[in-house]
Amino acid sequence: MAEPQEPQIQEQQPLQDSNKTDNIPIVAIPGSRSKTFGNIFLLSLLLIAEAGLAYWLVAENYEQIYERVHGTSPDFAGYYEIEDIVVNPKGSDGQRILLVSIGLEVSDERHLELLEQREVVIRDALIEMLGRRTVPELASTGERRDIKQEMGIIINEVLGRRSVRNLFFTEYVMQ
Repeated sequence: MAEPQEPQIQEQQPLQDSNKTDNIPIVAIPGSRSKTFGNIFLLSLLLIAEAGLAYWLVAENYEQIYERVHGTSPDFAGYYEIEDIVVNPKGSDGQRILLVSIGLEVSDERHLELLEQREVVIRDALIEMLGRRTVPELASTGERRDIKQEMGIIINEVLGRRSVRNLFFTEYVMQ
């Protein structure tokens, strides 16, 4: 008689399908949300503390920082006024005029004397710049900020140094 054979157990090979993922169960770890929230909270707290420290450092050392960046102290130095600059705008054929007076805040008291000495040259440069603009450009309130900036640059170029801190229109009349 033939001996009974033991049944052979064959191991099944997993299918090599790229669309299927491993059968790894996804298990939620208890408390993981609170750990993530805690980490975010700590990071936020750290950033707020750094911002507060930076603000305090700047507030305590403002004068030294301003002096290093601008080359002058933040203390008030003085004002200088240039009055009654009259211009015929470009393309107006003498039919329209612009009357401008400006006040200058300067960074150094010594520059007030220099402004007085160079006022004729400054007036000429400003009249040239304003005369190149048309009536719509000069009448636009949006353009005034650009005009102020350009005037400040021109004055600083005439003086040969960065003297004008702020420029104010004390009079701006278009007729």
